[in-house]
Amino acid sequence: MQKTIVELEDINGYWWTLAGPQAGDRGVYLGVGVSGLMDAPVKVVYETPGNWPGSRYLNHRVLQRDLVFAVEIMDACGESWLQRDSAWRKAWSYTQDCKLYVTTDDGRRYLKLRLFEAPEVLTDTDPNIHGINRVGMTCVAGDPFWWEDDHVVSQVTTTDTRFDPAAFGWPLPYDRLPKETITLDVPDVNPTDQTIWPKWSVPGSEEAPAQPYVPGVPWLGAPKSRQLVWTVPDYSFTDPNKADRRVRLPGLIGGLRTDAVWRTVAAGPYKLSVQGTATAQLAETATAAQIQTELAKIVGAPNVSVQADTKVRETQIVEVTGGATGGTFTLTLDGQTTAPIRYNASAFEVQFAINRLPNVGFRGCFVRADSYNCVQRVTITGDPTGTYRLTLDGKTTTDIPPRALPIQLGIALKALPNVGIFDALITGPLFGGGPYNINFTAGLAGVKVNTLQVDNSNMSGGSAVVTTQAEGGTRYAVTFDRTTTTNVPLLVGSPANLTGGQSPGVRVTTQVEGQEPMLIHFLGTLSGKDVELTGDNGVSVISHVTGGTAPAEDAFIDTDPRTEQITSASGSQLWSRMNGVRFANPIPPYTGRKQFQLTVSGAKPGQMVTLRLPRPWSRPWGMR
Repeated sequence: MQKTIVELEDINGYWWTLAGPQAGDRGVYLGVGVSGLMDAPVKVVYETPGNWPGSRYLNHRVLQRDLVFAVEIMDACGESWLQRDSAWRKAWSYTQDCKLYVTTDDGRRYLKLRLFEAPEVLTDTDPNIHGINRVGMTCVAGDPFWWEDDHVVSQVTTTDTRFDPAAFGWPLPYDRLPKETITLDVPDVNPTDQTIWPKWSVPGSEEAPAQPYVPGVPWLGAPKSRQLVWTVPDYSFTDPNKADRRVRLPGLIGGLRTDAVWRTVAAGPYKLSVQGTATAQLAETATAAQIQTELAKIVGAPNVSVQADTKVRETQIVEVTGGATGGTFTLTLDGQTTAPIRYNASAFEVQFAINRLPNVGFRGCFVRADSYNCVQRVTITGDPTGTYRLTLDGKTTTDIPPRALPIQLGIALKALPNVGIFDALITGPLFGGGPYNINFTAGLAGVKVNTLQVDNSNMSGGSAVVTTQAEGGTRYAVTFDRTTTTNVPLLVGSPANLTGGQSPGVRVTTQVEGQEPMLIHFLGTLSGKDVELTGDNGVSVISHVTGGTAPAEDAFIDTDPRTEQITSASGSQLWSRMNGVRFANPIPPYTGRKQFQLTVSGAKPGQMVTLRLPRPWSRPWGMR
C-alpha cells in the first residue's frame, strides 16, 4: 500500500509536503492528532408528530468542516525556526483558500481551507531557543467536500448538419432540420458518495451572424443567423418517466465579425503590402478602383473593397508682413499668377483673384479673412517741457507738445504722407497730457503697422514712449475646394509692388494639408480577421478599424439548480431564451456506466462537445 502523502498548496502558489516520502521539504511536518479530516459534520432534521410515536426523518444538511491539526516546524539547512515559521504563516489567509491534498491508493483529493482562528505557537518558553516547535492550526472549509479532478469526456461532430434558416422560415421546424446524434459512453458516471450535477460545454456556430447583431443583446439577428441547435441530456436516475428527458437549447449563433479597415493617405508613388506581400507601384493619384485591383491580386477580388474617404481640403494661410501701407502683391499657384491684389484687400478680393486662375477655376477656393486693427499707445512720462516727434516708416511729424490735445496729435499724425485723414483715430484725456490710444483704421485697417518711433531730443524733464497695444494684421485662410487637386502646391507670394513699411513681404504657410484618404476594407474570407496592411515611404497607413471576431455563443451548462445553469462565451443571456425550462436531475452516488446522447443541427465536422463530471467525496480516501 502506498504511504499517504499530505501536501499543501498555499495562497501564494507554493507547495509544502507535510507527510509522506518528501515530508518536511520546507522544514514543516504534520503533527499527530488531526481532527475533522474524515466525514464533515451533518445536521439531521427529524419531525415528531403529535399523533405518532417517535419521530421521522425530514432532511439533513452538510455543515462547514472545521479541521484542527498541528505542524512541527524545525530549523535546519541554514534556516532558523523563526524564518520557517514566518514563511508558514504567510502561506495562510482568512480570506483566501489554500488547498490541502491527500494522495493514497484511492487517488488524489483536495480540500479548500483557510484560517478559522489564529495559529497557536507554544510560548511557555522562548521558541527561538528550541530546534523544533509545535504550531496549532484551526482551519475551516466552507466547502466541506474532498475533490478529485473532474472526469472529462469529449466528442466531436463528424457530420455536416449546417442549414440556412431562410430556407425553413421562422419558427424553425426542428423535426425537419438535418441532425447528428452524438453518444458519450461513460463507464463510471459517479463513483463518489455524493450527488453530482453534470456540466456541459457545447459550441455555437462558427459562421458570422446575420444583421442586426449586438453582443449581449439576445436574439436580434439570430432568427436569420446560422446557428447550432443542441439537445442535451437531463436524465433522471430515480424517475422512470424522465429517464430519457432531454433539453433543447436555443440556437447558438456565431460571434460578431469586425472587419479590418485601413485608412491610407498617399504623398507620392507608393506600394502597399498585405501580410508581407507587396502590390505593384501605385501613383499618388491612384483611384480607389486601381488600388482595389492591385490588392485583389494578393487577397482575391471578393475579399477587399476600396472606397475614397471624405476628402480633407487644403487650407493655406496668406499674410502681408513688414507693415506695408500701400501697393499690391500677387500670388502664384503652380506657375500661374493672379492679378495684383491690394495690400489690405478684402477676403472677396483675394478669393476672386485666385479663382480666376485657370488651374483653380470658378469656386475653386474659399477665402476667409481674420482682420485685426493695430492699436498703439503714446505715454508721457515725468513733467516734460519742449516737444517730441513721431516717425512712421521714415516719415516724421511736426513738433508735438507733451500736453497736446488728442486732436493736435491727430493733426500731426495725419499730416504724414503714409497716413490718410481717416486712417487713425486718436483718443485720450480731453485736456491733453496722454496717454493717447492710436487706432489705425480705414486705409490702415487690418495692417500690421510698424511701431511709431519717438524723437525726444527736444524734450527735458520727461519723455514720450510708444507701445503696441494690439498688433494689427490680416490672415487670409485660403481653402481649396474638393474639385481641385487635393494636395495643392504652396502658393508663392510676390511683394514686389508693396509700398510702405519696412521690407514688406508676403508669407504663405500650410494650415491643413489636403488629403484624399482611401478606406481599404477586408471582407469575405478575411472578415473578422486582423489583417495587417503596411506601406512604404510614399503612403501613410493608419488602422481605422481593427478586425476581429467576438466569441460565439458557446454555451456552458452547470445543471446545478443553485446556479444560473446556462451562460455563453459571448455574454448573451441564453437563460432568457430557455422559456423557463431548466435542468432538474442530478446523478446519484455510485452510478455506474451510462450512455449520454446529444443531438445537434447546424454543426460542421470537428466541433466539440464536452461533459464534465465533478468528483466530490466525504473523506480524503476510501468510500469506493
